Amino acid sequence: MPRRRNNTGLVANEVRILDFLVRSANENSPGHATEATIYGYTVSLELDRQAEVLREQPISNATVYRCLRSLEKFGALTSEWESDADALAGNREGRKRRYYRITALAQPLLDSGKAALDGRPAWLRASQA
Repeated sequence: MPRRRNNTGLVANEVRILDFLVRSANENSPGHATEATIYGYTVSLELDRQAEVLREQPISNATVYRCLRSLEKFGALTSEWESDADALAGNREGRKRRYYRITALAQPLLDSGKAALDGRPAWLRASQA
């Protein structure tokens, strides 16, 4: 596990993922960001797309899911499995998806994580513009 580098306890990948989740929730549900849910694999796909556009190193799927679990432990996210009925209705033969939702703690944690990061990477500078 990466060494914790700032006083929020977040590592750079966690800040990057939380930044994406907060922006995505605010764009998709203005004024109701904590009600928006996103599927874990969608997070990974979108981060890959962003990395390609910015010509940066993508974050592996395993790292994304490890960071999602860590952000949930920090209280920035909650998660829930979809129901069996929804999984069957989606023709996934019982394979359920896990959906993530930001909490009210997400934005303050993101702000302090961004402030504490040393050596601002390009994605962070772009997200603060």
